[in-house]
Amino acid sequence: EWFGPLGEEFVSAYEAAYDGEEPSYHSAGGYAAGLILQQAIIAADSTDPAAVKAALDAMDLLTFFGHIKFDTTAEAHGLQIGHSMVYIQWQEGADGLAKQVVWPAEGATADTLFPLP
Repeated sequence: EWFGPLGEEFVSAYEAAYDGEEPSYHSAGGYAAGLILQQAIIAADSTDPAAVKAALDAMDLLTFFGHIKFDTTAEAHGLQIGHSMVYIQWQEGADGLAKQVVWPAEGATADTLFPLP
């Protein structure tokens, strides 16, 4: 189930609100956290913490930030398991510093540099 704006819509709204500033990973994550809580309250039809927790435990949601699903085992309760993360490293390129995907290997745009130059 999709919930919230598309990625392009989020970026456009953010840039309009913050004088053209590009949203960071952290600002996108914060906004997505609000969407997740909003959807949990809607699904629970309540703001009761136990009902919201149950809705979060059952959540299987798509947002501009990715697939949202939480582990419900005692060992890893609340861990985001809906999608795998990618690792980005800033690397020097022909046009200056550029973000490069370094993991997972199947999506990598560059090799990991370690130690950093």
